[in-house]
Amino acid sequence: MSPLRARAPFRPMRIAAAIFCGVAVTSCHIEEPFARNNLWDPGADVTMTLTGPDSTFSMGEVFSVNLAGDPPLPPGQLQIEWAGTSDTSTRVLPSGYGRFTVTLAHAQFQRVAVGAVFDDVIVAWTLVVGQSVASLGLYCGASALVPCDASAMQVGTTRIIRSDMRDANRNVLRRQIFAMRRAVIISRDPGVVVIEPNAPTVADNWTVRAVGPGSTWVVVRADHALDSVRVVVAP
Repeated sequence: MSPLRARAPFRPMRIAAAIFCGVAVTSCHIEEPFARNNLWDPGADVTMTLTGPDSTFSMGEVFSVNLAGDPPLPPGQLQIEWAGTSDTSTRVLPSGYGRFTVTLAHAQFQRVAVGAVFDDVIVAWTLVVGQSVASLGLYCGASALVPCDASAMQVGTTRIIRSDMRDANRNVLRRQIFAMRRAVIISRDPGVVVIEPNAPTVADNWTVRAVGPGSTWVVVRADHALDSVRVVVAP
């Protein structure tokens, strides 16, 4: 059902004009109101919107936004300046018509805005940009080549379990401590080792304490990644 429209008030002069034009059809007509639909006209009768993804999860990720207008914008690519955002922690730069590339991000995530610029008017879209853990590697030595069960722990001692976290494009996570705070770490046998309550203590490790002889697995789930290491405690 179409919306109701208010009737125009009765105006005798309008009827007189219609009668006059009816007599001399070829000599006059009533002009339609001028539509201000120039995109660069500050008073244009055009509503423009920008839409795109809600979030990105990796450095190097490319995403696109869509510019739409009411009434519809003309076909083809308009002469538009695309605006990204850049600071010391997050950088999203334009890389084509309606396209942006995340060149800098971190595990804490941040809300940023990108936009299409028409002279002094900006049509913006806001999204969350950051790094999510796509791959995780746990180890206990100076490098990942040293497994955690290479040597036994003694009851009452602690051991550091280190982690290597990367996003889907294989970039090392920046501000990894925030991904670790989102992570879940458990000991499958708390009678052998327990997780220290102050873990994580630094940006790439957790600490476990040996409480009884035996062996068990320590499991970590961080975002979309899962890994585990075996720990042995001497009798």
